[in-house]
Amino acid sequence: MAIDSSLPLAVTRLVKLLSMSLSKKLPLRAIFKVWRELGLPDNFEDSVISSNSDIFLLQDGNEPNTHFLVLNDGEAFKDCLIPAVENWRVVECCKEDCSVDRTDLKYSFKVGVSTEDAIKEELQGK
Repeated sequence: MAIDSSLPLAVTRLVKLLSMSLSKKLPLRAIFKVWRELGLPDNFEDSVISSNSDIFLLQDGNEPNTHFLVLNDGEAFKDCLIPAVENWRVVECCKEDCSVDRTDLKYSFKVGVSTEDAIKEELQGK
């Protein structure tokens, strides 16, 4: 039951991963190496790839025993491919008390990294 509910999330993760590639394809052996880190089920080749043949395609490679996972149609997942920073910009621009210029906001992004001084203070405290 829990595995079935996570299948749409697994499909979305694979679509995002394949969308990062210019050719929209990746070697299947590379995905096998990181399938646990991606949160894919044990039988992802059958449960995710084969059952979503309208989205994914397995293509034979040039060498024996090599296959590529190809993104057939990523248009259905266009909304999930928007970076989180873009959603943040929309929220920030819509605030009434926004003091930042829209142009600055367009070309900036939120960073959650400590400043150099904060890091020095933290290290000196230890």
